[in-house]
Amino acid sequence: MAQKVADVELLIKISEALYESVLNETYCGNLYEELKHGTPLPKGHGRLIDADKIRIVRTPGSAVDENTEIIIGAIKQYINQLPTIIEADTESEV
Repeated sequence: MAQKVADVELLIKISEALYESVLNETYCGNLYEELKHGTPLPKGHGRLIDADKIRIVRTPGSAVDENTEIIIGAIKQYINQLPTIIEADTESEV
C-alpha cells in the first residue's frame, strides 16, 4: 500500500507583480527562492486571526460594563502571550 505524503502549508512573500503574472499565467519566474524562504505553518495550527483587531463592540442597548472591560483586557493579555506564528506586516501594522 502506498504511504500518504504529508502536506506542508507554507506562507510565502512575493511581489504583487509576480503574483499577478502567476495568476495571469503570463510568467511564473523562479519561485524557488520565495519557496525556500517561506514560513512553514505548524501542523495542527488553529485559526490564524489578526488578534490586534479585537475590539469591544458597543451596540445600542448593549450592557458593556467595567467587568466586561476587565475580561476583554485579560483575554488580550493572554493572546499577547501566545506564540507568534506569522509576524505582523509592518506596512499595515496598527
